[in-house]
Amino acid sequence: MSTPQDATPDTAISTVADHAHHSIDRIAGVTRTAENDVRASMRDGVRAAKDVKARATAGAADGRSQARSTVATFNDRASAHPGFLFAAGAGLALGAVLVRAAIRRL
Repeated sequence: MSTPQDATPDTAISTVADHAHHSIDRIAGVTRTAENDVRASMRDGVRAAKDVKARATAGAADGRSQARSTVATFNDRASAHPGFLFAAGAGLALGAVLVRAAIRRL
């Protein structure tokens, strides 16, 4: 590094150029770091979205499985006990009557 006593136009230009080059390198490094951080965040977001999608798909499959099981159970009971359908229908009708009565009271 030159001192002010031996400064010439060439050394002054060289010093300014060195500082500018160093500043550009620092800015480029910060920019690369920021770009890498953004890319990492995007990858994390994509991973999280895929995880949510996988869980939702598994949950939907589980829900479908439970619904099929419930329908199969209902069908098994209905075929084994003919009075089951009558009891189920009567239960639904009674439920509807109770709901209507509750609504009228409001």
